[in-house]
Amino acid sequence: MQADSDYNRIINTNASSNSNNGMRFYTVSNNTLINLSSSSNSSYGIWIWSSSTNNTLVNSTFSSNTSAGIMISIGSDNNSLYSTIGNSASSSALYIDGGQNIMVDCQGRQMTGTNADNTYGIYSSQPNTTIKNCNINNFQHGIFYNGASNGTIQNNNVSLTYSTSITTYALYLKIVGSRSFW
Repeated sequence: MQADSDYNRIINTNASSNSNNGMRFYTVSNNTLINLSSSSNSSYGIWIWSSSTNNTLVNSTFSSNTSAGIMISIGSDNNSLYSTIGNSASSSALYIDGGQNIMVDCQGRQMTGTNADNTYGIYSSQPNTTIKNCNINNFQHGIFYNGASNGTIQNNNVSLTYSTSITTYALYLKIVGSRSFW
């Protein structure tokens, strides 16, 4: 599924077993995406890219894809994910490498990996990334902020990661009520 338009409401949609991305949102803004699922695709479960801004994902799952479950890249700012999770057998659950001001509120849902090398529960290199209320386990790195300044990590449980639970290379980071277990 590919969306190239603004101000849409997409509900109860599934994309599985595609030879590329399950869902791709390219240069879109102000969309509301509810109850989406995407699995067993040859690349990302969902790819939000190229200045896709102000979109909201709610209660969606992107799992068992070859690459990251959720990828946000190339200037895709101000997107929010609520009760939305990604999982991957060989990559990362959520990878933010090109979108500032991203809000991720898992609302207690769990992201689970396979402890494979070079995997992240949640990776961000972008400023003002907020990660809260997530249960993350079985990745090489649970939460990894790489230059993601002015971010917040709040009320997360990160466990069974074989390298690091929470790693930050960032300025002005706020960590509140998050727990790490090995």
